[in-house]
Amino acid sequence: SLSAAAPTSALDWVRSPNGQQLGEHGSCAAALLPADDDVVLVLPPRAVSWHQVALPKVAGSRLRAALDGLLEDRLLADTAELHFALGNLFRRRGDFERAVRVHQHLLERADLKAVDRHRAQHALADDFMKAGLFDRAEAAYKALQTRYPFGRYTEQSMLDISYCFFRSAEREQALSTLDRFIRTYPNHPNVDYAYYLKGLVHFREDQGILGYVYELDLAQRDPKEMRASYAAFKELTTRFPDSQYYQDSVARMRYLVN
Repeated sequence: SLSAAAPTSALDWVRSPNGQQLGEHGSCAAALLPADDDVVLVLPPRAVSWHQVALPKVAGSRLRAALDGLLEDRLLADTAELHFALGNLFRRRGDFERAVRVHQHLLERADLKAVDRHRAQHALADDFMKAGLFDRAEAAYKALQTRYPFGRYTEQSMLDISYCFFRSAEREQALSTLDRFIRTYPNHPNVDYAYYLKGLVHFREDQGILGYVYELDLAQRDPKEMRASYAAFKELTTRFPDSQYYQDSVARMRYLVN
């Protein structure tokens, strides 16, 4: 199908059986666009950022990487939204070093709006977490919570830093942060994850680093931790039967009682 993008939140769309003839058409939000096998996005000139660059003299096999670097350098001077889009793209591709560089560059901008600075700090912490650099992620999330004690990114950062604590075997910090999150935001849309992660912390606490390799025999486990883990998973399955963590929680509860 052939889609034409308007600069507003609504998109004009038109279907084509062969790319030449036009069929049904309409206008709607991006999430409501009709599904199809092929989609062509047509951008108006004002929605495109143009950059003239001098191509380096390098071998053809290295030209793509060199061009990527040149374009990134030019884009870094563009709008904040472009930074966020570029940083998220790099993170999804697993190019965490470049994602970090983009978000750090954003934070260095004196003209950055407060809401975007808040968002960039959270994105930087996410870069570190996705890269498995949990100590640096913890520091970035703590900086976020200190500088911006309120807001949706700060709330989410409590869950994110709890995961970092969990992966770094910092049990007490993970549990205290999760308990504080549950008390403070009992109606948060991700509170089910807080119960799930709390159950995991207790589930693996007595296994140490080996818990990430294999499960110990139940007879070797701390009964107190087993009960605490079961209670957290039970709370999740009782209160959130539609949670994406429901099935795994049920499986772990069965494992704990068998």
